[in-house]
Amino acid sequence: MRLIAVICTLPALTAALWAGQQLWLEMRAPAAPAVVYAAPAASDRVAEPQPRPNRRWSALFERNSRPNRNPPLPPQNHNRQSHPFARYKALAMR
Repeated sequence: MRLIAVICTLPALTAALWAGQQLWLEMRAPAAPAVVYAAPAASDRVAEPQPRPNRRWSALFERNSRPNRNPPLPPQNHNRQSHPFARYKALAMR
């Protein structure tokens, strides 16, 4: 196991040293000269684009225009019990 650790450690250290040297060389290199771009002449300018029309998302953000013809029915409770946990109490008695 120690031999495998040495075999794996040496190439990893070598790669780390090589990467560090490449970074150091890159940082020491002189910076590229700044490029100054000339402003385009008035005749070279392109006409500004026309504004786009607004899109309407009526299906997402507005109410439906048709009224709801069948309103929802209230819930019907057929098994009405006196206490809300009476059913669970009955199950616990078994």
